[in-house]
Amino acid sequence: MHAKLLKSFKRIFNNEKAIESYRDFYIALCDWVITNENLFINELNNHKRLRMLTQIDLDEYDLSKNDLEYLQNFKNRLIEGTYKTTDDLLETIENELWDLIAIEADIDCDCIDSDPRYIVDPDRDNEVLIECNYCRQLYDTHGVKQNRIIDYYKPANNKWLKGRVKSEI
Repeated sequence: MHAKLLKSFKRIFNNEKAIESYRDFYIALCDWVITNENLFINELNNHKRLRMLTQIDLDEYDLSKNDLEYLQNFKNRLIEGTYKTTDDLLETIENELWDLIAIEADIDCDCIDSDPRYIVDPDRDNEVLIECNYCRQLYDTHGVKQNRIIDYYKPANNKWLKGRVKSEI
């Protein structure tokens, strides 16, 4: 991993505004990825979800939470992380952005580390589904397993979930 790249990443957090809100934190991470993408364009091709997360319209999502302790922990985890490769760093950023924006689903996956999140399949008229964040198993909104793979999806927002899930968000 290039030392200058890692140093520029950690500099994000010199600006206290970057951790004033979930939205500011999300924007700071995305801005860094977009500004530096020419330095890791090959690795970025392996992170379709990260690319999508840097391009979504944030006005469609609820990032109004301002749990400063949670954001401080996020910041510390990112700063103290050991990134052997640029790919490791991009994966960490991708996971942190996803955790900030993806809405948790109230079902259990069969895998050990169940972490289901609501997603939208834009290729199927924005069909709302649930995907386990760890094993990638898909479910419909009633918790029934789906036997297909989605290559491109977006995190669902409250508007898409309204009236489509058992217990509305």
